[in-house]
Amino acid sequence: MIFSATNLRRLLQPSRAYFLLNQPYVAKLTTPSNYEDSSPLRGTEDLHTQQLQKFNYLIDTAKQHFKGYGLKEIITPIFERPSLFQQTLGQTSDIVSKEMFVLRTIDAVLRPEGTVSTIRAYVNEPALSGPNRNDPVCLYYCGPFFRHERPQFGRYRQFHQIGVEFLGSTSPMSDVDCLECAHSLLGKWGIRTELKINTCLLYTSDAADD
Repeated sequence: MIFSATNLRRLLQPSRAYFLLNQPYVAKLTTPSNYEDSSPLRGTEDLHTQQLQKFNYLIDTAKQHFKGYGLKEIITPIFERPSLFQQTLGQTSDIVSKEMFVLRTIDAVLRPEGTVSTIRAYVNEPALSGPNRNDPVCLYYCGPFFRHERPQFGRYRQFHQIGVEFLGSTSPMSDVDCLECAHSLLGKWGIRTELKINTCLLYTSDAADD
């Protein structure tokens, strides 16, 4: 279950003075015109003042919420091997074929999403699942992700994402727990939601007649 935490609008205001700190020298720049372009790159944004306060509130509330559910936090690298996403998401998927930022000097890509990296860590780190390798494990993550797509309102090339992964269980109750965890978090954020589940494919024609 994934939430996007970047739907806050930019609240940037022009500033009369900019400061560049470079130890042991401090240079004061009187206007932004000293730079060819001082704005963030297209598809990115600066977080500060009220916008940053709102962002931190979302993250802090989510972390406390997940801890209450007994979830463990995981932090994965910002860049990964390209093959990790090619093998799991598919060569023809939009993410792999169009949206990944490739770092050619080290044969890596900036992570476009968090599920694949989390599963890689789960497979490679026995400590995540405890002494019994078959025990279910519930993990959450939050951080920046990157997609090379056309920026538009509410969508950025660098964006922040919160995700929850319930791993190692075949029980449908794991899906129920995940949905309930997500639904209640949205409520804590003050977002009213209505959860609808399409169950049409779960029934045969005979069962539907009953």
